Amino acid sequence: MTFLRALLAGAAVAGATLISGAALASTLWVGNDTSGPVQRWTTGGASLGTFGAGGATGTALDGSFAWTVQPGSGDSVITKYNSSQTPLATIHFTSGIENGNGFPSWIEDMASGAGHTLWLSGYNGEIYHIDSLGTVLSHFDSGHTYSGIEVVGSTIFGSSGVTGGTIYTFDLSGTPTGSILTDMTGIGGLAYDPTDHTLWAGSFGKLEHLSLTGTDLGILSIGGGFHDGLAIGDLSAGVPEPAAWVTMLLGLGGLGAALRARRRTATGIV
Repeated sequence: MTFLRALLAGAAVAGATLISGAALASTLWVGNDTSGPVQRWTTGGASLGTFGAGGATGTALDGSFAWTVQPGSGDSVITKYNSSQTPLATIHFTSGIENGNGFPSWIEDMASGAGHTLWLSGYNGEIYHIDSLGTVLSHFDSGHTYSGIEVVGSTIFGSSGVTGGTIYTFDLSGTPTGSILTDMTGIGGLAYDPTDHTLWAGSFGKLEHLSLTGTDLGILSIGGGFHDGLAIGDLSAGVPEPAAWVTMLLGLGGLGAALRARRRTATGIV
């Protein structure tokens, strides 16, 4: 048991040294108005190909997993993938809140929340907080359709959608806390880069890099339609769970016992 504890402790230390998506934000995950799978770009403008199923908009990154959403008027299909793009789980989001703008379950953009939850931005302006099974934990009306979403600590960032150039901030209960004025015309998906504390915003055929005060830091022209979903980060390498380590150790122990038995038989020792 001492050896097992030491090995598990070593695994925990090794896991702490892995670079997570929050620590190394270099890949932009871009939705293109449901015209295809999520696109991946470097912040320098190099294409890294696509990810997940077609017809997607928003992406949410959670450690070594990525969620993408294929929006629908009555059912938005949210799929969890590993880094090999293997589907692991699916949420059918059909419980949107009608606020008079239509399509209550259509999801534009997503962001990861605490405790492996998801924040969703609906076509109709509703912001939803859901658990990993799709249960709505809370919701509020942002007042802006086609809005993007990003969550940083206790702050929610939302955008003005296809018209206007303002980014709005809310607390986690949905209370407005401020706004950021930009020179953009139409803001969709939003992503926060923790490496330099800046924002990326999706628009028509381009992504714009912004300071937290709205100053334009650069434009990435990537073509396509309205970029309504956006995330930034890299999937972290997975670390085996403690139970997996135990299983591997038991397997190695059994293999060792079998090899010792073979040696005793070969040497004539009983």
